[in-house]
Amino acid sequence: MRNTRPPTKKTTGAYRQKSIVLVALLVGGISGYEAASYRYAEQAALTSASAVIQVRFSPRGNCTRLVRETIAKAQKTILVQAYSFTSLPIANALIAARQRGVEVRILVDRSQLTGKYSQVRHIAKHGIAVAVDQVQGLAHNKVMIIDDDYVLTGSFNWTRAAETVNAENLLLIKDVTTNGIYKTAWHQRAEYAQTLEIEK
Repeated sequence: MRNTRPPTKKTTGAYRQKSIVLVALLVGGISGYEAASYRYAEQAALTSASAVIQVRFSPRGNCTRLVRETIAKAQKTILVQAYSFTSLPIANALIAARQRGVEVRILVDRSQLTGKYSQVRHIAKHGIAVAVDQVQGLAHNKVMIIDDDYVLTGSFNWTRAAETVNAENLLLIKDVTTNGIYKTAWHQRAEYAQTLEIEK
């Protein structure tokens, strides 16, 4: 017959001690495992009080126009992360930046090598450096890091659908510290990316 007696103080204390140890192990393991992944986000949250942020929503929230206007401000570098990249206006804005001497580098999800309407080969043929993120899952970032000042990010993909039919959000962050955090993360992903070779 199953023992239904309530636990004694001794056994309750033992269970409590085991629970505390288990929680400590879980928290310690999680914090150690996640620390490298989230230390930049935590730093951004702690040091970005002076950031100036613009917000846009789609559909038809002029997100693409904000992206193009911000690209036009670039003087030195534009670092891009793209999950889906089918927007010709954004592609042409990046090409124009490249043609005026701005260094433009893009990390893309592997799906963009064969995706319908992908602009990856179009921009690569115009001298923009493209590399495929080798992450095991999806390279799902939608980020542009412009010079040492600006970051564009949000759910907004660099696509026509994101502008015209999808419900999306886009943030333009003007903040040197946040820019540096995103830039560090970009270079970490680029270190293991595979360069795309395209014949011009």
